[in-house]
Amino acid sequence: PNHDMSADEFLAWVAKQPKEAGRFELIDGLVIMQNSERLLHSRTKGRLFRALASALEKSGANCEAVVDGPTVRVSAKKTYKPDGLIYCGPRLPDDVIEVSNPVLVWEVLSPDSVDRDHGEKVPGYFTIESVQHYLIVDPERRVIIHHRRGEGEDLLTRVRSSGRLRFDPPGIEIAVEDVFEREA
Repeated sequence: PNHDMSADEFLAWVAKQPKEAGRFELIDGLVIMQNSERLLHSRTKGRLFRALASALEKSGANCEAVVDGPTVRVSAKKTYKPDGLIYCGPRLPDDVIEVSNPVLVWEVLSPDSVDRDHGEKVPGYFTIESVQHYLIVDPERRVIIHHRRGEGEDLLTRVRSSGRLRFDPPGIEIAVEDVFEREA
């Protein structure tokens, strides 16, 4: 589609696309196809997912981490498809394609996503009231940039290449080193 779409129209269109068609986002009413992932991107995304899912399991929090799945609606004409997210509360049905209440969202940088991930997505994700944390993972530099909601409109940012990151809510923490492959 190459016309101005609403988020509702976009989600209905995406639901009809075959899985092999790829991943899409809606930016200001226009459908944007996400480029194919490099293996480094996929590995990093999987390692972060495992670290977060394991931390949730240990904490007993009533939350679920999902990867490569649901769309997040930012506005009437904008949806993002994060590399992964955590939501809390009752488990959502298997056929859901949109999560309306993510607590944490993450993106793994790829060459074509750097500007959007560091640019419009920072304020975009935080327009969603439930979002408390936005992680930008740079697999090349082996760094996690953690934006978290502060007081009022403040965002607090930490940049970590080692140590631990705490996410409250949902009350979990991970080791930054667990997200990146061991260096040879």
